[in-house]
Amino acid sequence: MHRGLTESLAELLDLDAAVLGSYLGEATLWASALAAAPPRTVVDLGAGTGVGAFALAARFPSADVVALDRTATMLRRIEDTARGTASSDRVRTLEADVDVAWPALGPVDLVWSSSALHEVADPGRVLDDVRTALRPGGLVVILESAGPARFAFGPAAGLEPAFAARLRDAERTLRGDAEVDWGLPLAEVGLPLVDRRTFTATARPGSPGVGRYVRLYLERIRSGLQERLGAPDLATLDALLAARGADAPLSSGDVTIRTTRTAWAARRP
Repeated sequence: MHRGLTESLAELLDLDAAVLGSYLGEATLWASALAAAPPRTVVDLGAGTGVGAFALAARFPSADVVALDRTATMLRRIEDTARGTASSDRVRTLEADVDVAWPALGPVDLVWSSSALHEVADPGRVLDDVRTALRPGGLVVILESAGPARFAFGPAAGLEPAFAARLRDAERTLRGDAEVDWGLPLAEVGLPLVDRRTFTATARPGSPGVGRYVRLYLERIRSGLQERLGAPDLATLDALLAARGADAPLSSGDVTIRTTRTAWAARRP
């Protein structure tokens, strides 16, 4: 991946946690309640910048957490963050591409995958590898976003109210959004579903990082919207992104963001 793109994605992931990460505490608590026993080894599959790994380390203070990702830049970011933290001796990184092979980790108690499994080439094979890696009674938790983020721009943005809805519809066609029910693929590899939950997170206008998050998010999807937004809306989007400085619409942070994550938990018999 291009260095600039990697750094931009890393910043977006960190902002996602800062702006919309309130669901993580609830989700890890849910996973803790479902675990047959306190996990000793936890794998964060597709760890990104490590937000999930650190949340898991906080929730499971007796566990060793492996932040697994195929991108070395992301893993270095996790290592930098871990230095000097209370969990630095329990969070370690591992560079591996699960599309090639599952790494030699030994038995694990919990595999956590947040917004990552849809990126692999063969999810069924990866889930089969996860089943093999789990100890009997071990848990796998999959979290995926349930559709694009919802933006509601306030008066300071000076945008037509329906613009945000059309933007979301265009992104939905870009993503081909038909939510995957991961319960079926899990069951097909011998990991029966034990629970399914929906978690929501909302960032209010003026929250730290809101404007920057929206800018990075829209910049990331802009090229894909070229053929999916009408010309007037595309021009509005480009003007929104081009405006800089303290008086720019996005600088005001006058936007509400709402996201929904669906979570599936399955246990190895």
